[in-house]
Amino acid sequence: TIIENHSLKRIGFLGRLHPVKKADKLIKAWKQLGNKVADAELILMGEGTPEYEKYLKGLAAECKYGHITFHGFVNGKAKFQELANLKVLCLVSDFENFGMTVTEALSVGTPVIANTTTPWKDLNTHHCGWWINATVDNIAITIEKALHLSDKEIASMSIRGKRLVSDKYALSFQLLFIVESYIHFFLSVYLLTPFLVSKHKRMKYNTYITDTIQKSLESVINITEEIVKDPKLKQKDIENMRKNFDLLIE
Repeated sequence: TIIENHSLKRIGFLGRLHPVKKADKLIKAWKQLGNKVADAELILMGEGTPEYEKYLKGLAAECKYGHITFHGFVNGKAKFQELANLKVLCLVSDFENFGMTVTEALSVGTPVIANTTTPWKDLNTHHCGWWINATVDNIAITIEKALHLSDKEIASMSIRGKRLVSDKYALSFQLLFIVESYIHFFLSVYLLTPFLVSKHKRMKYNTYITDTIQKSLESVINITEEIVKDPKLKQKDIENMRKNFDLLIE
């Protein structure tokens, strides 16, 4: 069971630590807020290259107020629990086809700040977050607004966010779990391979696993885009997607 606690002054980021995801802008906005975030925490969930993580941690070290935590990679139930403990999740990427982390956050009642370069105008329309031009200044202003929301205001946004996911994005959310289960299967096989086969067969099978994961991810992107275009896709379409993924394993 996921326990929600949105009263904590915790702002989150979930995703790859990569330049296109703009976690650096989030840290710069945090620095700009100064003592306004003295009793708050910024949590970065994800991993990147050692060089880029070093760069981000260098920026974080320049922040005199508040706490910045690099949480590393999270998934499964732990990921949803972390999301449920946030006041707000931030998605300030330069570009996103969809942004599944938004539906994940909204599903546990966490409002979202998203860049206008992402397809999340619904956050404004349904009053469950902020769809903004994510400059450093605008991110800082919006985080400050979020931190000053009362528990009652956050609770109302939480209800509206859950309703949005349920009414419009339920199928894409189901797809997420289907995909995650298969990706975890592929990775578990990949990790076991060295203990099961010879070096030659291992190299050949590793190539197969890598190619299969790539095909799966390409299918995910295509299917998700279709769901965004037509959120009224029927349950049978989800079942057909599941069968397609099953074929990839055979």
